[in-house]
Amino acid sequence: LRMNGLLKVGTGEIAMRFWSPSPHNGFSHRRYEWSGFVFLQDIVDRSVISLQEERAGLTTQQVLPASYIQEVPFPCHCWDTFLKNSVMVLPMSLCLSFIYSVCVIVRNVVHEKEARIREAMQQMGLSNSVHWCSWFITSMLQMSLTSTMLVTILFFGNILRHSDFLFVVVVPPRWIPSNSQLLFPS
Repeated sequence: LRMNGLLKVGTGEIAMRFWSPSPHNGFSHRRYEWSGFVFLQDIVDRSVISLQEERAGLTTQQVLPASYIQEVPFPCHCWDTFLKNSVMVLPMSLCLSFIYSVCVIVRNVVHEKEARIREAMQQMGLSNSVHWCSWFITSMLQMSLTSTMLVTILFFGNILRHSDFLFVVVVPPRWIPSNSQLLFPS
């Protein structure tokens, strides 16, 4: 059973061009009810159920309730004007928060190459893997400090007050290994 294609929401209307966090509350989202499709589907469902009951010998004389339609239960939506206004800027600002750590690490790597510290350490017996692991650990520690400050400001500063604490704590530290690996090309 299919609904008339002219009465349902088109594929061009499914996603909004600019997303804003809010529940659906439009006239077009209830077309299944208003077009009569739900009632027709209910009549077909009841007839199929009664035919299957008759075949199985389970005829009951109870009156089935009318169709009851309810949207998917969802917690009450809290309108956050800050999040609505910063939905395009917040990801960029989160990426920019690591720039200071990256600049410090790049400056230290350049200083090491200018002073030829790596070559001197290799002559003393330091392997390449130990050298790069030390830089990786150093960069991880510096970026962990940035990540800790970022989580503290975002969550405890009530910037993301309606967000889950676990999400705010888990996402920024996941950027640290990828940023650290991008700093040191082979």
